[in-house]
Amino acid sequence: MNKIDITVLKSPLNSDDSRSFLSTQEKMELSAWGLPESVLKCYLENGVKRMFPWQAECLSLPGVLEGRNLIYSAPTSAELLLLKRILEGGCKGIYILPFVSVAREKMLYMQKMFGSVGVRVEGFMGSQGPSGGLKVTDIAVCTIEKANNLINRLLENHRVNELGIIVVDELHMVGDSHRGYLLELLLTKLTYVCGKPIQIVGMSATLPNLELLAAWLDAALYTTDFRPVPLQECVKLGTSVYDSSFKKIRELCPKMTMKVC
Repeated sequence: MNKIDITVLKSPLNSDDSRSFLSTQEKMELSAWGLPESVLKCYLENGVKRMFPWQAECLSLPGVLEGRNLIYSAPTSAELLLLKRILEGGCKGIYILPFVSVAREKMLYMQKMFGSVGVRVEGFMGSQGPSGGLKVTDIAVCTIEKANNLINRLLENHRVNELGIIVVDELHMVGDSHRGYLLELLLTKLTYVCGKPIQIVGMSATLPNLELLAAWLDAALYTTDFRPVPLQECVKLGTSVYDSSFKKIRELCPKMTMKVC
């Protein structure tokens, strides 16, 4: 196997990206990424005013905005990149999640955020699917099985050129003993069978060996351990709470405790 170059963004704000002339603070502004005003307003109404620094850095990775595959490990989703690709490229997108409940939640969220710009978001999960299928859909939010069926149908009907971007949330499911093979098969078809460059964006906060996966998909790689809310590990013994070094940090009132069976 030939060696594949993997770009890992450590200080991407110094790259030759077309937005490199912007400062870090400017890149954190949602308005710097060419999104419609109505979408910016929806984000503002939902309490999202700016990006985190790492989010701006991830989007600044060379080639990502132009369609290069991207694998990243971070606690967030990629709907901004998905929307930008669809609005600018006039293509369709598929957003893949592992479970019906989270797929439905994501569908409702994106319908609320993107409906104002005429982007139709529909769900393909369980027995749910829009009348007209993918023909009347801009963003299809799918479970793994439904996404595989959609891609098979597009390949059979020679319509795969309608796709521009595929987002896979919870990419670590590729290692699942029951459904992982299906996700791997889906990604293989997108990479080697479609015959058209389709951007693949994969996200996982827990997947090991990200470098190998990025090499397989010829993708840029971005990792961060940033969390909006710091994660603190504690141990409770009786009514006492200890930190990770077993230093007592709190004493609970007996009335506040509960039994776990």
